[in-house]
Amino acid sequence: MEGIQHSDAELVRRALGARTDQERAAAFEAIAGKYRLIVLRQCAWWYPGPDVAQDVGQAAFEAAFTLLAQGKGPGRPDKLAGWLIEIARLRGREYLRKTKPAGVQWADLPEGRSLDETEDDEEDRSGSASRRAHATRLVDRVVATFTDRQREIYRLRFVQELTGREIAGRLGIADKAASNEATIVQALIADGFGALILMQEGRRYCAGLARIIDDAAQARTATAATATFAAAPADADVFTAVLRQRIVNHFNDCNVCDNCRMCNAKRRQLVGPYAPALIPILFAGEFHDRIDEVIRRVIEQAHAGHNPSSHPESSTPIAAAAGRLPSMAGAAPVLASAAAGSGAAQVLDRRQRPTDRPRLLHSVTRRPVPYAAAAAVIVLIVLAVLLVPHGHPASAAGGKGGTGPVVTTAHVAKVPPAGPDGWAYDALYDSGGPVITVSCPAASFCMAVDNSYNSYIFNGSSWTGPTVIDQAAAQSAAASGSGPGYISVSCATPRFCAAADDLGDLYMFNGTSWKGPVSLSDYGGLSVSCPASGSCLAMDDNGRAYTYSDGAWTTHKGVAPPAGGITQDSAVYQVSCASASFCAIVSATGSAWTYNGTAFTGPVKIDASSGSTADTAVTMMVSCPSAGFCMAIDENGNAYTFDGASWKVSDIIRGNGGYGSVSCSSASRCMTLDNQGNLFWFTGSAWNLDESFIFTGSSDGMLQAGVSCPSAALCVAVGEGQYGIWR
Repeated sequence: MEGIQHSDAELVRRALGARTDQERAAAFEAIAGKYRLIVLRQCAWWYPGPDVAQDVGQAAFEAAFTLLAQGKGPGRPDKLAGWLIEIARLRGREYLRKTKPAGVQWADLPEGRSLDETEDDEEDRSGSASRRAHATRLVDRVVATFTDRQREIYRLRFVQELTGREIAGRLGIADKAASNEATIVQALIADGFGALILMQEGRRYCAGLARIIDDAAQARTATAATATFAAAPADADVFTAVLRQRIVNHFNDCNVCDNCRMCNAKRRQLVGPYAPALIPILFAGEFHDRIDEVIRRVIEQAHAGHNPSSHPESSTPIAAAAGRLPSMAGAAPVLASAAAGSGAAQVLDRRQRPTDRPRLLHSVTRRPVPYAAAAAVIVLIVLAVLLVPHGHPASAAGGKGGTGPVVTTAHVAKVPPAGPDGWAYDALYDSGGPVITVSCPAASFCMAVDNSYNSYIFNGSSWTGPTVIDQAAAQSAAASGSGPGYISVSCATPRFCAAADDLGDLYMFNGTSWKGPVSLSDYGGLSVSCPASGSCLAMDDNGRAYTYSDGAWTTHKGVAPPAGGITQDSAVYQVSCASASFCAIVSATGSAWTYNGTAFTGPVKIDASSGSTADTAVTMMVSCPSAGFCMAIDENGNAYTFDGASWKVSDIIRGNGGYGSVSCSSASRCMTLDNQGNLFWFTGSAWNLDESFIFTGSSDGMLQAGVSCPSAALCVAVGEGQYGIWR
């Protein structure tokens, strides 16, 4: 459908080399054709709701196309997918800060593994390809129960992604009628998907549902020779249009429906894991329309000499291209109130900054079509009820603070024996998001934390968990479709840990349970380091410092706020403390400070590649095993060492970029991971690739990982649902 797909490098070359509007449009369309659904799938993984996933994906393509129009492409042209997804990650983070998403509770995947979105994704390495294939087969079974006309609409809109005008032309009907029919089919798929899952897996939960399924089976036996069943596949003939509608009526709450609350709840739980696969199927056509409009707008503004991404505060609607179907996003406010009023799904508000920040995205406003708009509300209400996070029951919104730590699963995972290369590794997951940070104060204790507020403890031989750090925060994150961008964790001893999130909250672990949150910062982006029991330093995005001593947190002026508006990004400052009297702080502007327990010294510019604006800033990480040595690296692989007196340029890391964590046990032993899962060791003078170990499921260029090396004999790495232990 999209034509010949060029290599990433060729796509970037064509986009940067375009000399006319036509050439630029063709180049952008080729990029969108190859990666539009890949980006949407990744966004649906992070934010399992159609509005948020599409908004973030749209913003990512707009930012990417704007950069390309300005002659700025990815540093690695052959890594276009990773570049697009990294932009989407940053745009998603900004979206959650600046826009209050619709409060309807959506679903997150229990597995939590990132989508393996590369051009060879047909290989089932992370499980994402097989999951999408399975979801597609289930949708096909649902569509098989439709009328011929409904199946034709499905093929044109959801498979071929035609516009409303194109569908109308194919069928010889009015544009409005085509839009109406497409939206009705979308609602039928959403309802029917839930009915099919209940038929397959739900009978043990409800005697009424079991009778409905048994009656259908008996009817099938009695009428096996009829045309209705003879035309169906042998393994799918029970699920007919009649049974589909009967199950829908069983769990719905209409005037003639059974309103079975048990089946309604189980349906949401059972369908939850399919959300990231189901959203791209149901909303691929709409997202195609959005990206077409983005291309048109970027080219128009580039032609006029304007930067479409330089005005994030703009809320002026952009007129939609003719023939597009109505946007589902406009139904979100109605959806939130409708769902809350009907009891279909409770509204949980994500915790927000005290100040309202403007909406990031340029929304695409489409022509109002009354009937289609109403049907759009219907399908989103159906999906909102359908897709509730598995394992997270709906609960009312509340204030900060949780009900205390909750062990979601009494699970102990014994670490397998190490291989000849010294590595032992396995999966580390239950129902949370990616495990992205770890701190090991000793060989017999590590604390790992994911971005769904779950913690895991390693005792030297096995992992135990997850334990929920804050139940209310976990539910709020689930309601928004995403956890925090990151959580920073630091443990001085097995009985003293601190975890800080990018919302500005901090939690303390006493060896038995988590306490908190303590709301330290309105700016968020907290990074924390605890060198000794009872002693911590935390920094927020605005450069403010917070010290912990005598059982309490104290706010300090800290360092000067970053210039150029990069306070909008999380993790502007990162901190590492070797003791209560020595800490090093690095910033996304490439500067460094030291802290002696009383005052800050600096800044010193150590990274010349980093600028002072949001467009030129780079993420930096730092690790200080002693006051006489620190290692700092930026996301591009540039490394810098501190010798107790000054910073010096060190060996560059020759990886794929996106280094999210570094840990050093001494001046001759450091470890880091790049965003492809490659692992690198520093041995005192140079960084070298460890060819014996790689994190799988990370070839989309979006690995979030944490490392901790308490000694030269032990290093622990966590990321994307797995761990690796070297000793």
